[in-house]
Amino acid sequence: VKSLQDNLRRFQEFKLELVELKMALREVQAKRGAIEAVETKIRYAKSQMDNLHDIVLRQKSIAGLWKPPTSSFERKRGEVNEFEARLALLG
Repeated sequence: VKSLQDNLRRFQEFKLELVELKMALREVQAKRGAIEAVETKIRYAKSQMDNLHDIVLRQKSIAGLWKPPTSSFERKRGEVNEFEARLALLG
């Protein structure tokens, strides 16, 4: 269970890093700068994310190791995301 949690956390980290790197690439392209370093980082983050995605899918297929979130949990997660978005606008 611990390794699944770690892999889920790492997957989300690489997913966020990939989004940030793609934004950085667009900025560099807009400024007509050297994009090779950013593209290399993007390829690395994408390969790590893809690898972790496959590992997480395999781990989730193990009976008793993963239980999908309930609908009430998903509702509460949505509320939390909404409150975080409001706080971001205010702060």
